[in-house]
Amino acid sequence: MSIFFLLLNIIYFIKTKANIGCDDISTISDQYKTLEECRTYEVKEGDICCVGVYSIMGKNTYFCQSFSKSATEDDISIEMDKIVKEKENKYLGAVVKAKASCINDITPFIGTNCNIYDSQNSEKFGISN
Repeated sequence: MSIFFLLLNIIYFIKTKANIGCDDISTISDQYKTLEECRTYEVKEGDICCVGVYSIMGKNTYFCQSFSKSATEDDISIEMDKIVKEKENKYLGAVVKAKASCINDITPFIGTNCNIYDSQNSEKFGISN
C-alpha cells in the first residue's frame, strides 16, 4: 500500500512541475498577474502568451491567454467580448468587464461592490434605465 501511495505522489509531483500551457485553467487567479509571468507558460508555435483580467461584480480575476503573434487589438477585443458574454450568461444580471494585453501589464478594473453599475446589469432582467 505504501509503494502505491509513493508512486502516486511521484506522478503528482511530476505533473505539477511540468510547464502548464498558457490557456490552462490553473492560470486563473485572484492575485495580480504580470505579462512577464504569463510569458513563462508554454504556447504553440506562432502564438504568444498574454495577460488578461475580467471583473465580475467588482472582483478582478487575472488569467493568461494565448493569441497569435500577429493578433491585433481588434482580435484581442473580440476574444475578450467572448469571455464577457460567457460570464454574463453564467452570472445572469452581473456586469462583466474584460481586457487583455500582449505588450504591457494591465491595470485592474476599479469599482466597488456597492455601486449598482459595478454589480448589476438591469438589461438582463428586461428593465430599461
